[in-house]
Amino acid sequence: MLNTTITLNDQIVKKHIAEIEPTDRIINLGEVLEIESDDYGFSCVIFRLNQKQVVRFLSDEVLWCYKS
Repeated sequence: MLNTTITLNDQIVKKHIAEIEPTDRIINLGEVLEIESDDYGFSCVIFRLNQKQVVRFLSDEVLWCYKS
């Protein structure tokens, strides 16, 4: 994922955090491996910089993603 180039064949989409699924790739973060929700928002495990990182999002966040 490091240094991934988005090509013309990739589709960039705007998604509400509740619509994010594993295998989605969030622009500037990386590929979503897992996602969990709770009363305060969403926790995403993202593969970034060759490691797993957890990123928290509020329930009303909208993210830019792309899929090949």
